[in-house]
Amino acid sequence: MNTQAWLTKTRIVSLASDSEARQGKALIQLTFKDELSMTSPIYHLLSPLTLMDLHVGNDDVTPDKDYKHVFKRLRNSLLRKKGILIKDVWLTPSIIKAHFRDAGKAADHIRAIFNPDDKQDVTLAYGMLQDIWTLPWEPGSDTRAGF
Repeated sequence: MNTQAWLTKTRIVSLASDSEARQGKALIQLTFKDELSMTSPIYHLLSPLTLMDLHVGNDDVTPDKDYKHVFKRLRNSLLRKKGILIKDVWLTPSIIKAHFRDAGKAADHIRAIFNPDDKQDVTLAYGMLQDIWTLPWEPGSDTRAGF
């Protein structure tokens, strides 16, 4: 524990940013100094999180971006024709739309959540991600390879 934490009996464990450009840069400078050490008391809590970046700042301070911006960024990545790569599988808009159709989503609903006109719409971002994480585990009628 650093000297200031010892004096105040408080410890800062995470710094957050709302993704404003200057704040984001400061967040990176303060929290991406080192990889979290295996001897850290929080290592056993964070290391199982496979998508967690284990960079930390002084005294193992971790960064936290405003989730709304993270959701919007993910949705915007999913809107790109190229899609995103997840565990060696390309997830493209056409594949996602096929899964939605197979799960019984209405064509109007699919068209609305894939509307590229408002990339800042948190509700659209959350709605698309919710539709993805509520898809059935087993594909239905589509038998194409990779579906």
